[in-house]
Amino acid sequence: MKESAMKKLFFLILIICSFTPRAYGENEVKLFRGELEGAKILIAEPAPWNKKLLILAHEYREPDTALTADFDTNSRFYKTLLNEGWMIGSTSYRKNGIAYKEGLEDVGLLRKYIIKTYGAPDKIFIRGASMGGAIAITLCEKHSAEYAGALIIDPAIREELGFSLKPMIPILFLSNQKEADAVKGYAADLKMDAVKPAHWVVKRDGHLNVNAEEELAAFKALVEYAGGKDIAMEQSLLIIPKDKPSLAVFADGGAYTKITRVHPKYGNLDTEFTPGDAAGIGLEKGKPFTVIFAEKKYKVLLGTSFGDVSKGEWIAFFQQDGLLKIARNFESAAALLGCKDGDILLITK
Repeated sequence: MKESAMKKLFFLILIICSFTPRAYGENEVKLFRGELEGAKILIAEPAPWNKKLLILAHEYREPDTALTADFDTNSRFYKTLLNEGWMIGSTSYRKNGIAYKEGLEDVGLLRKYIIKTYGAPDKIFIRGASMGGAIAITLCEKHSAEYAGALIIDPAIREELGFSLKPMIPILFLSNQKEADAVKGYAADLKMDAVKPAHWVVKRDGHLNVNAEEELAAFKALVEYAGGKDIAMEQSLLIIPKDKPSLAVFADGGAYTKITRVHPKYGNLDTEFTPGDAAGIGLEKGKPFTVIFAEKKYKVLLGTSFGDVSKGEWIAFFQQDGLLKIARNFESAAALLGCKDGDILLITK
């Protein structure tokens, strides 16, 4: 893009974006929303800024969903970094679906825009997840002069992406135990002069099924690694969230719990049900329980991931936030039960 066109684009963004102040501890955070080459952007700017920047490269998103660069600034991971003075930038990419090439371009545009608008950071890190992890790998291999390091979670490692196998900046891979082999394969094939990546394995199944505490621990280690300090290059971890206060109502031989979210596309059910609630009615991992709604009842396996059951079968597992998800593998649980956000389920042994 020519410099004059870039300047016009930056000026347009400054006009159309809104600024929303928010307070996190001692820091005030301004949220800047705009658009770059058709991609939505969101920049969280803390005051004061410590001159460190984290850019987010997101996972695959369904083609028929709206473009969004939003991330939860109240989540433990992002809130901690904002309180420490980190600026965080996110891009939707200019399209959903398979957007590896577009994502590479849009992350680069966002980096340039932030430097142009806020000044050059001292350090720029990347957080890439799934498809965004593949984007992050490529940035570490081909644009290493522009970044200090990358936290890469369950990357989509595909031969057709043509990785050079020569990352030149620190990477910390964070993977679930079922997807660890793909990362090990990438690391084993690296060229001799590549910067050795760290690989931490969360002892849990499920794609991107890591929690904020695990991610924060990994990111802190990555920053130390990028600063020249020694870290654990291979590590297993599992940080169990503190059991949230029970909101269940124990009656009728089981526990009533609320559906907090029905996934709009897949029909999976997020609930308020905690491990303590499960223990309270005698549920055991690896064994079925019964879910009841509006006189409909189904047997559900209390497992660890979707891979525990065949297509169409019921599965439930505690997510990284410590709360129960109820689903059917490749089918809609909500459609079969006829339930929606806010409805109450009865769970029995």
